[in-house]
Amino acid sequence: ANHQIFRHLYFVELTLILQYDSARYYLQKSLFTTDYATKAGAYMYLADIAKEQGDLATSLEMERNYSAYLDSMQKSRQPDAIVCAEQGMPSNKQNIISKHTHYSIISISIITLTLIVAVIILSYKKRKQKPNNRTEKEMLYKAGLVLFEQSEVYNKMTLIIRSHKEKAESEIMHQGDWLQLIAETNKCWNNIARELQSKYHLTEDEIYLCCLYLTNLPISHFCHILSCERDTIYKKADRILENKMGFAHKEISLKEALKKNLQSSSQS
Repeated sequence: ANHQIFRHLYFVELTLILQYDSARYYLQKSLFTTDYATKAGAYMYLADIAKEQGDLATSLEMERNYSAYLDSMQKSRQPDAIVCAEQGMPSNKQNIISKHTHYSIISISIITLTLIVAVIILSYKKRKQKPNNRTEKEMLYKAGLVLFEQSEVYNKMTLIIRSHKEKAESEIMHQGDWLQLIAETNKCWNNIARELQSKYHLTEDEIYLCCLYLTNLPISHFCHILSCERDTIYKKADRILENKMGFAHKEISLKEALKKNLQSSSQS
Protein backbone atom coordinates (compact mmCIF):
# COMPACT_ATOMS: atom_id res chain seq x y z
CA ALA A 1 0.00 0.00 0.00
CA ASN A 2 2.84 2.40 0.88
CA HIS A 3 4.49 1.59 -2.44
CA GLN A 4 1.35 2.66 -4.31
CA ILE A 5 1.08 5.88 -2.29
CA PHE A 6 4.68 6.73 -3.16
CA ARG A 7 3.94 6.09 -6.83
CA HIS A 8 0.90 8.36 -6.62
CA LEU A 9 2.98 11.16 -5.05
CA TYR A 10 5.60 10.66 -7.77
CA PHE A 11 3.02 11.24 -10.54
CA VAL A 12 1.68 14.35 -8.78
CA GLU A 13 5.22 15.74 -8.31
CA LEU A 14 5.99 15.03 -11.98
CA THR A 15 2.91 17.04 -12.99
CA LEU A 16 4.08 20.00 -10.85
CA ILE A 17 7.55 19.90 -12.43
CA LEU A 18 6.04 19.99 -15.93
CA GLN A 19 3.88 22.98 -14.97
CA TYR A 20 6.92 24.86 -13.60
CA ASP A 21 8.81 24.08 -16.82
CA SER A 22 5.89 25.47 -18.85
CA ALA A 23 5.91 28.74 -16.87
CA ARG A 24 9.70 28.99 -17.16
CA TYR A 25 9.50 28.41 -20.95
CA TYR A 26 7.11 31.34 -21.56
CA LEU A 27 9.04 33.66 -19.24
CA GLN A 28 12.37 32.83 -20.89
CA LYS A 29 10.85 33.59 -24.31
CA SER A 30 9.98 37.08 -23.06
CA LEU A 31 13.68 37.69 -22.29
CA PHE A 32 14.41 38.07 -26.03
CA THR A 33 12.71 41.48 -25.98
CA THR A 34 14.81 44.66 -25.90
CA ASP A 35 12.48 46.27 -23.39
CA TYR A 36 14.16 46.48 -19.98
CA ALA A 37 10.85 46.59 -18.08
CA THR A 38 9.65 43.33 -19.62
CA LYS A 39 12.97 41.64 -18.87
CA ALA A 40 12.90 42.89 -15.28
CA GLY A 41 9.38 41.49 -14.80
CA ALA A 42 10.35 38.13 -16.31
CA TYR A 43 13.39 37.77 -14.03
CA MET A 44 11.23 38.62 -11.02
CA TYR A 45 8.84 35.71 -11.75
CA LEU A 46 11.69 33.34 -12.64
CA ALA A 47 13.15 34.09 -9.20
CA ASP A 48 9.78 33.22 -7.59
CA ILE A 49 9.54 29.91 -9.47
CA ALA A 50 13.09 28.93 -8.51
CA LYS A 51 12.33 29.74 -4.87
CA GLU A 52 9.14 27.58 -5.01
CA GLN A 53 11.25 24.67 -6.29
CA GLY A 54 13.83 25.16 -3.55
CA ASP A 55 16.57 26.29 -5.98
CA LEU A 56 17.87 29.22 -3.92
CA ALA A 57 21.02 29.72 -6.01
CA THR A 58 19.02 30.23 -9.20
CA SER A 59 16.50 32.38 -7.34
CA LEU A 60 19.26 34.73 -6.13
CA GLU A 61 20.74 34.91 -9.63
CA MET A 62 17.34 35.83 -11.11
CA GLU A 63 16.86 38.50 -8.43
CA ARG A 64 20.26 40.01 -9.30
CA ASN A 65 19.25 40.11 -12.97
CA TYR A 66 15.96 41.71 -11.99
CA SER A 67 17.78 44.46 -10.06
CA ALA A 68 20.27 44.95 -12.90
CA TYR A 69 17.54 45.50 -15.50
CA LEU A 70 15.70 47.88 -13.19
CA ASP A 71 18.92 49.94 -13.00
CA SER A 72 19.36 49.71 -16.78
CA MET A 73 15.79 50.90 -17.26
CA GLN A 74 16.50 53.97 -15.12
CA LYS A 75 19.81 54.71 -16.88
CA SER A 76 18.28 54.31 -20.34
CA ARG A 77 16.06 57.30 -19.67
CA GLN A 78 18.95 59.60 -18.68
CA PRO A 79 20.42 60.25 -22.18
CA ASP A 80 16.98 61.24 -23.46
CA ALA A 81 16.60 63.65 -20.57
CA ILE A 82 20.02 65.22 -21.29
CA VAL A 83 19.28 65.66 -25.00
CA CYS A 84 15.91 67.17 -24.23
CA ALA A 85 17.45 69.60 -21.74
CA GLU A 86 20.15 70.68 -24.22
CA GLN A 87 17.76 71.22 -27.09
CA GLY A 88 15.18 72.85 -24.84
CA MET A 89 12.39 71.47 -27.00
CA PRO A 90 10.03 69.46 -24.76
CA SER A 91 7.91 71.39 -22.34
CA ASN A 92 7.15 70.21 -18.81
CA LYS A 93 3.76 69.04 -19.99
CA GLN A 94 5.32 66.94 -22.77
CA ASN A 95 7.75 65.41 -20.27
CA ILE A 96 4.87 64.42 -18.01
CA ILE A 97 2.98 62.83 -20.93
CA SER A 98 6.12 60.98 -22.06
CA LYS A 99 6.77 59.63 -18.58
CA HIS A 100 3.12 58.64 -18.20
CA THR A 101 3.24 56.71 -21.51
CA HIS A 102 6.48 55.00 -20.53
CA TYR A 103 5.13 53.90 -17.16
CA SER A 104 1.92 52.71 -18.80
CA ILE A 105 3.92 50.43 -21.10
CA ILE A 106 5.86 49.10 -18.11
CA SER A 107 2.63 48.48 -16.20
CA ILE A 108 1.01 46.65 -19.12
CA SER A 109 4.09 44.45 -19.56
CA ILE A 110 4.16 43.50 -15.87
CA ILE A 111 0.39 42.89 -15.76
CA THR A 112 0.60 40.63 -18.84
CA LEU A 113 3.41 38.59 -17.31
CA THR A 114 1.51 38.43 -14.02
CA LEU A 115 -1.59 37.06 -15.73
CA ILE A 116 0.39 34.41 -17.62
CA VAL A 117 2.15 33.21 -14.47
CA ALA A 118 -1.07 33.35 -12.42
CA VAL A 119 -2.93 31.13 -14.89
CA ILE A 120 -0.11 28.57 -14.90
CA ILE A 121 0.22 28.58 -11.10
CA LEU A 122 -3.56 28.17 -10.61
CA SER A 123 -3.52 25.30 -13.10
CA TYR A 124 -0.85 23.25 -11.33
CA LYS A 125 -2.31 24.03 -7.88
CA LYS A 126 -5.66 22.69 -9.04
CA ARG A 127 -3.98 19.53 -10.31
CA LYS A 128 -2.14 19.17 -7.02
CA GLN A 129 -5.41 19.27 -5.06
CA LYS A 130 -7.31 16.98 -7.42
CA PRO A 131 -5.11 14.50 -9.35
CA ASN A 132 -6.09 13.53 -12.87
CA ASN A 133 -9.05 11.14 -12.62
CA ARG A 134 -7.79 8.77 -15.29
CA THR A 135 -4.35 8.50 -13.67
CA GLU A 136 -5.93 7.87 -10.27
CA LYS A 137 -8.13 5.06 -11.63
CA GLU A 138 -5.14 3.50 -13.40
CA MET A 139 -3.21 3.51 -10.13
CA LEU A 140 -6.17 1.98 -8.28
CA TYR A 141 -6.31 -0.73 -10.93
CA LYS A 142 -2.59 -1.54 -10.70
CA ALA A 143 -2.67 -1.55 -6.90
CA GLY A 144 -5.51 -4.08 -6.98
CA LEU A 145 -3.66 -6.16 -9.55
CA VAL A 146 -0.68 -6.56 -7.23
CA LEU A 147 -2.95 -7.89 -4.47
CA PHE A 148 -4.92 -10.14 -6.81
CA GLU A 149 -1.81 -11.87 -8.14
CA GLN A 150 -1.04 -13.07 -4.62
CA SER A 151 -4.39 -14.89 -4.28
CA GLU A 152 -5.03 -18.63 -4.42
CA VAL A 153 -7.56 -18.34 -7.22
CA TYR A 154 -4.99 -16.54 -9.41
CA ASN A 155 -2.54 -19.38 -8.79
CA LYS A 156 -5.29 -21.86 -9.71
CA MET A 157 -5.96 -20.07 -13.02
CA THR A 158 -2.26 -19.91 -13.95
CA LEU A 159 -2.01 -23.64 -13.17
CA ILE A 160 -4.89 -24.36 -15.59
CA ILE A 161 -3.23 -22.24 -18.29
CA ARG A 162 0.14 -23.94 -17.80
CA SER A 163 -1.37 -27.42 -18.01
CA HIS A 164 -3.06 -26.53 -21.32
CA LYS A 165 0.23 -25.27 -22.73
CA GLU A 166 1.96 -28.47 -21.67
CA LYS A 167 -1.00 -30.52 -22.94
CA ALA A 168 -1.21 -32.23 -19.60
CA GLU A 169 -4.32 -33.27 -17.74
CA SER A 170 -5.91 -29.98 -16.82
CA GLU A 171 -7.61 -28.73 -13.73
CA ILE A 172 -10.91 -26.91 -14.16
CA MET A 173 -12.61 -24.04 -12.37
CA HIS A 174 -15.21 -25.37 -9.94
CA GLN A 175 -18.10 -23.38 -8.51
CA GLY A 176 -16.09 -22.68 -5.36
CA ASP A 177 -13.24 -21.30 -7.48
CA TRP A 178 -15.60 -18.93 -9.30
CA LEU A 179 -17.01 -17.68 -6.01
CA GLN A 180 -13.46 -17.14 -4.76
CA LEU A 181 -12.65 -15.22 -7.96
CA ILE A 182 -15.57 -12.86 -7.33
CA ALA A 183 -14.61 -12.47 -3.66
CA GLU A 184 -10.97 -11.66 -4.50
CA THR A 185 -12.06 -9.21 -7.22
CA ASN A 186 -14.30 -7.40 -4.73
CA LYS A 187 -11.48 -7.38 -2.18
CA CYS A 188 -8.81 -6.04 -4.54
CA TRP A 189 -10.94 -3.51 -6.43
CA ASN A 190 -13.30 -2.20 -3.74
CA ASN A 191 -16.42 -4.34 -4.39
CA ILE A 192 -16.41 -3.71 -8.13
CA ALA A 193 -18.06 -7.06 -8.98
CA ARG A 194 -20.90 -6.31 -6.58
CA GLU A 195 -21.30 -2.81 -8.02
CA LEU A 196 -21.32 -4.09 -11.61
CA GLN A 197 -23.97 -6.69 -10.83
CA SER A 198 -26.15 -4.11 -9.09
CA LYS A 199 -25.63 -1.34 -11.65
CA TYR A 200 -25.86 -3.33 -14.89
CA HIS A 201 -27.83 -6.44 -13.76
CA LEU A 202 -25.15 -8.81 -15.06
CA THR A 203 -25.64 -12.56 -15.05
CA GLU A 204 -23.35 -14.90 -13.15
CA ASP A 205 -21.40 -15.83 -16.29
CA GLU A 206 -21.04 -12.15 -17.24
CA ILE A 207 -19.63 -11.37 -13.79
CA TYR A 208 -17.09 -14.19 -14.21
CA LEU A 209 -15.97 -12.70 -17.53
CA CYS A 210 -15.67 -9.19 -16.07
CA CYS A 211 -13.53 -10.55 -13.24
CA LEU A 212 -11.23 -12.20 -15.78
CA TYR A 213 -10.96 -8.99 -17.83
CA LEU A 214 -9.71 -7.17 -14.73
CA THR A 215 -6.73 -9.54 -14.48
CA ASN A 216 -3.55 -9.16 -16.53
CA LEU A 217 -4.11 -12.51 -18.25
CA PRO A 218 -4.27 -12.49 -22.07
CA ILE A 219 -7.76 -13.02 -23.52
CA SER A 220 -6.47 -16.10 -25.34
CA HIS A 221 -5.96 -17.73 -21.92
CA PHE A 222 -9.58 -17.08 -20.93
CA CYS A 223 -10.47 -19.92 -23.32
CA HIS A 224 -8.70 -22.45 -21.08
CA ILE A 225 -10.32 -21.10 -17.91
CA LEU A 226 -13.84 -20.81 -19.35
CA SER A 227 -13.54 -23.87 -21.63
CA CYS A 228 -14.85 -22.03 -24.70
CA GLU A 229 -13.67 -20.49 -27.98
CA ARG A 230 -12.10 -17.05 -28.18
CA ASP A 231 -14.85 -15.83 -30.52
CA THR A 232 -17.42 -16.70 -27.86
CA ILE A 233 -15.54 -14.55 -25.33
CA TYR A 234 -15.47 -11.55 -27.67
CA LYS A 235 -19.19 -11.86 -28.38
CA LYS A 236 -20.00 -12.04 -24.66
CA ALA A 237 -17.84 -8.98 -23.99
CA ASP A 238 -19.61 -7.03 -26.78
CA ARG A 239 -23.03 -7.98 -25.39
CA ILE A 240 -22.03 -6.71 -21.93
CA LEU A 241 -20.74 -3.42 -23.37
CA GLU A 242 -23.64 -2.74 -25.73
CA ASN A 243 -26.69 -4.36 -24.09
CA LYS A 244 -25.84 -3.86 -20.42
CA MET A 245 -23.48 -0.86 -20.20
CA GLY A 246 -24.92 1.12 -23.11
CA PHE A 247 -21.75 1.71 -25.11
CA ALA A 248 -21.79 1.90 -28.90
CA HIS A 249 -20.29 -0.93 -30.97
CA LYS A 250 -16.47 -0.87 -30.73
CA GLU A 251 -16.60 2.38 -28.74
CA ILE A 252 -14.48 1.02 -25.89
CA SER A 253 -12.94 -2.26 -24.72
CA LEU A 254 -14.51 -4.12 -21.81
CA LYS A 255 -11.32 -3.74 -19.78
CA GLU A 256 -11.34 0.05 -20.16
CA ALA A 257 -15.05 0.19 -19.33
CA LEU A 258 -14.39 -1.77 -16.14
CA LYS A 259 -11.56 0.59 -15.17
CA LYS A 260 -13.97 3.51 -15.50
CA ASN A 261 -16.10 1.87 -12.81
CA LEU A 262 -13.21 1.69 -10.34
CA GLN A 263 -13.51 3.90 -7.28
CA SER A 264 -11.39 4.53 -4.22
CA SER A 265 -12.46 3.38 -0.79
CA SER A 266 -13.08 7.00 0.21
CA GLN A 267 -15.74 7.28 -2.51
CA SER A 268 -17.59 4.08 -1.68
